[in-house]
Amino acid sequence: SSLCSSRPAHRVGGGNPGGNATLRARPLLEVPLSELTAVQREVLRAIADTAVPALPIPEGVDGQDAFWSTSGSAIGAHELVELFLSTVLPEADFAGIQQLLDGMTVLGFQHQERGAREAILGSVAAMAPEAAVAVQTLRGACCLFANAIPDAEGKNPFWAQYGYPGPQQAPP
Repeated sequence: SSLCSSRPAHRVGGGNPGGNATLRARPLLEVPLSELTAVQREVLRAIADTAVPALPIPEGVDGQDAFWSTSGSAIGAHELVELFLSTVLPEADFAGIQQLLDGMTVLGFQHQERGAREAILGSVAAMAPEAAVAVQTLRGACCLFANAIPDAEGKNPFWAQYGYPGPQQAPP
């Protein structure tokens, strides 16, 4: 069994305030609960590009083109977010994320410009505490994976700007 074979246990069931709810771990990287639909993936891709947008390169900035011009989806953050969510979240939470993505589809989120997408994310997050957690989870996961995913050469376009040379040895 590898170090990543399971995730911390999570509470299952109602449990009382004194808490005797059972704990159950769901193995990390097991077969996904289910997959997102094609339209849900489009919305997730747009969230990745909202959280990590491709921006115009500021005048006078040399040698940082990739840092400014690379979006979250160009790196593949949305794909890893989907894998992460579908293999780690409890089934009910993943279903909630799917419902959130469906609701954003109705708003045409995936077809909007970045400013409109930012406003929609803010409005959705303001609707309920659960929606705020879901929006922050999606944004945060997109930022995390966009900044962590290496390319085929073992580099990430953001690392140079942070002064990080990348892993110094190949993974085992």
